[in-house]
Amino acid sequence: MNILQQRYEILSSSKCGIEFEFFSELNQKDVAKELTKALGKKVVIPMVIVGMGEESKGGYHSDMEPTSTMFKLERDFSGGKDMFEMITGPLVYEEARIIIIKMLQWIKEHGWTDSKCAIHLNCSFNEFKAKLRTPLMSLNILKFILGFDEDFIYSRFPNRKDSVYAKSINNYYPLSRFIFFDKPEDIDKTDYVVPHEKYYGVNFTKLPKNYLELRYLGGEGYENKTFKILEILDYFVTRLYSTLQANDTYTPSEKEKLHKTLTEQKKAVQSFSNAEKFLHSYPDIKVTVDMQGNIEILKSYWTVLREKLFSLVVDSGLRKGHFNLDTDVSMFQLRSGVMKKANHVENMELFDCEISGTITHCVLYRCKIKSSRIELSKIMEFNEVTGSKVTKTTIMPTNLLTDCYIDNPNETVEGRIQGGVIRKGILGRDVDISKETLIVDVSGYEDKDGGKDGNSLQTAYGTKQ
Repeated sequence: MNILQQRYEILSSSKCGIEFEFFSELNQKDVAKELTKALGKKVVIPMVIVGMGEESKGGYHSDMEPTSTMFKLERDFSGGKDMFEMITGPLVYEEARIIIIKMLQWIKEHGWTDSKCAIHLNCSFNEFKAKLRTPLMSLNILKFILGFDEDFIYSRFPNRKDSVYAKSINNYYPLSRFIFFDKPEDIDKTDYVVPHEKYYGVNFTKLPKNYLELRYLGGEGYENKTFKILEILDYFVTRLYSTLQANDTYTPSEKEKLHKTLTEQKKAVQSFSNAEKFLHSYPDIKVTVDMQGNIEILKSYWTVLREKLFSLVVDSGLRKGHFNLDTDVSMFQLRSGVMKKANHVENMELFDCEISGTITHCVLYRCKIKSSRIELSKIMEFNEVTGSKVTKTTIMPTNLLTDCYIDNPNETVEGRIQGGVIRKGILGRDVDISKETLIVDVSGYEDKDGGKDGNSLQTAYGTKQ
């Protein structure tokens, strides 16, 4: 069998689902109608039960499962009232290509995209037709990463390289970050930590559902990149297939990539071997315990301090700031830190910091946050948050949030909200919301006329009731 024939058989054994995020000035009903005509598939608006005898069309992230003959169209409020998401069911490879081509053409003619839009590719296999040696659910994630060429993706979508919603999958390290093998020949995947949450370029959390999601693609004008998207689809499918056919063995190039990565990590680890070496290597990072920088105190706490410092310096790029351990409350604190590619800054108090990245279980004071995801945290006072996704996070007065997506089902929203979207939230009495802000589902607000909750505010369509 020649190479082209083999490649065709691999691709034709795959199934692909696609999620398109886009904008259109058409209303939702007309978008569904026009897409049905253009794609030759039934595009439906899900019905969502919202109360006894009540139902609402156009639910957000509904439970409806699309099929190969019936796609679903939902509003995607993360981009505002004009943003839609159209989701296909699993399609045979040839049909998926046709749908991609037709859908991108439709967006060119009837809509547009911006930096908030993405296109996600979901891949699975007809396992009997593909004759897989390893089931997809048993994919060796480490091997897949070691053989995956992110530069292939970034050369076609350079604007997505630092996306907080599609982080690089080259984020793997030993279980113990301070113990390294000189040059591992016999690689055991269980010795390594690999990406284990949704917001990576490849979403491995979908494996239990027997498919894999590629999230790298998107951005303004992605509808003009039809050929590049199809190229990446082919690469994704063939790379996944080749991994499953040799799931527990590693090629020389994969071993070399692992060795190179571990060598770079090992160099960084050497700076963390003791407090003196760290302070010499990073003179602009002040380290204290209970605000005391005595070297003997630092030595006694070093095994505790270095874990968090390693994460901040190596994973998030911290190069200056004041790092403190408050032993009274067992809390790490950072003041005046700058992290432009923060990767899982978590379980800390942050003061006067500038951050772009992922922030979880943190308490923020006087920080400037841009293009980030803030989850399960507390935005306390005088913070400025711009272009970020804020979920399950308390927002107190004196804060300014600009062009943010706020999804706080059980948390208070206070402060000044400029533009953006409040998907869900409990609005405080002193919250100041701009007319440009889209409000979808809120409670707890009392306006000047005495009306309560979102009925007296802007609806999901941006109008006053």
